Amino acid sequence: AVTFPSTSVRWRWDGSSWLRTQNGTAHVTDGGQQVAAANVVVAIVPEVLTGLVDSAGFPVPEYVFAGSGPVSVFTGGKRIDGTWTRPSLRSPAILVDGSGTVIELAPGRTWIELVVAGGYSSS
Repeated sequence: AVTFPSTSVRWRWDGSSWLRTQNGTAHVTDGGQQVAAANVVVAIVPEVLTGLVDSAGFPVPEYVFAGSGPVSVFTGGKRIDGTWTRPSLRSPAILVDGSGTVIELAPGRTWIELVVAGGYSSS
């Protein structure tokens, strides 16, 4: 489960892919299909304020996906915890498990959830 200020998201393994729900209902495409992914990457990233506000007057944050931090990778019906590293925004992210082995993703759609510390739980 991932919690954002205005929505909550859950991913559930159905035996072949991760299915996404949002605010308790299936998240569907324009074609009516539930959003599904072969891999879900949940990266804990720093949040910085941009100095901007939205139409309701709330601050607009930016989630910085550069540097390194904790990661949980959901692939093949399993959860693998580790670390993400990305030296710059122009670099690919490298995902490694607790022993330093690169985490390989399954072929197919990958959904990346960027969250701040405390915005994610797994059960």
